[in-house]
Amino acid sequence: MDAHELIFPLPLQGPINSMLKLAELFCLRQIKVTFIITQHIHRRLFVSSAIQTYMTTNYGGAFRFKSIPDGLPEEHPRTIREFSALLASLSAVAPPILQQMVAVREISCIVAEGIFSFASDIAGEIGVPLFYFDTYSTSALWANMCLPQLIQAGELPFKDDNLDETIRNAPGIEGIIRRRDLPSFCRGINLEDLEIKLLLEQAHLMPLSQGIILNTFHQLDSSLLSHMLKLPPPHCPSNTNISEQLLQHLARRQELHFLARQAALEIGCRPGSVAGLDDGIPVELLEGARERGCVVSWAPQQKVLDHRAVGGFLTYCGWNSILESVVAGKPMICWPHHFDQQVNSRYVGKVWKVGLDMKDSCDRVVVEKMVREVMELRKDEFLERARQLSEAARSSVGEGGSSAKDLDRLIDDIKNMKLLPKHN
Repeated sequence: MDAHELIFPLPLQGPINSMLKLAELFCLRQIKVTFIITQHIHRRLFVSSAIQTYMTTNYGGAFRFKSIPDGLPEEHPRTIREFSALLASLSAVAPPILQQMVAVREISCIVAEGIFSFASDIAGEIGVPLFYFDTYSTSALWANMCLPQLIQAGELPFKDDNLDETIRNAPGIEGIIRRRDLPSFCRGINLEDLEIKLLLEQAHLMPLSQGIILNTFHQLDSSLLSHMLKLPPPHCPSNTNISEQLLQHLARRQELHFLARQAALEIGCRPGSVAGLDDGIPVELLEGARERGCVVSWAPQQKVLDHRAVGGFLTYCGWNSILESVVAGKPMICWPHHFDQQVNSRYVGKVWKVGLDMKDSCDRVVVEKMVREVMELRKDEFLERARQLSEAARSSVGEGGSSAKDLDRLIDDIKNMKLLPKHN
């Protein structure tokens, strides 16, 4: 049987983008892919975009989308703030649908988002290998993997309000991560919450999978990778190069000092991604930015960051955005909001030293101070460090690079895998 992957991402834009890039790499190596998306995502995103046409045109029968219900009413919000409800519903309705899809054994391997613990049961029941692809950062994943130790040691839940207390019982990140740098759900953590239960289950099941795929490169996360490689299964870090094409309309600009938000031209927001902005961008912001900037609903972030006129990036620290900024060689000011962003911002400022961490202290004075540091006072320092990481990232995906070799090994493993005994 030819290798045939079933890929199941979280129904959120960032994870879907990362999984699609991985799917494309599989198709380029003659591995068939069935890509699972929710019906809601299919209606609202894929029907109005060129993604489906692009994948079908370029890979024909080797790639197909398959939509499934997420179990929520169509009118139910599906923003980050309602993430737990979406996760609970999907965890309930997805398993029987996926079991039916793969029961005929046309699927030879499953690649699932790490928090989908039910994928382990499905893979075991039908006897196919399972890889977890965590689309957020290695540091955030490792923090999640250490949750049982932190709970057992009494570091979680927090016993007081001192968020600057250093975490002690998490190998590899002790002395680096403070309480305030842990994933956002650790503040006021309730061990009975579904999200926490799923993460604890993830920490237990991940080492039992065939492997863990990470979107990083060795020089960026070498110390954490050394800890993860001590776990039983193989781990295959992977990365994809980004476009170096420049935007023609930016070429006329002599100096564009700052890029704000994740999908921005100069300053921009995704509707629904920021609390209080669901109905659009305030008129005052649009008017204030008219002479000094540009507000757009969407822009090709990778190409914008790669432009020579961009000198820095104000970001919420989603992992895709950080990787794009690293590859483009752009310093960052980090304004984390939720989930893995707190961990990511700490690594940007403390470990990789390619920017500043603005978490929990954002006002006019702090913003001005950090902008001046990144763009003026410490400009050369940050640019040099960003240049070094950019070169390392590009080298890793080039011929003979560490990520290129890891991807080759992953592809070979998938093609040579045999079906496993079914669980009774």
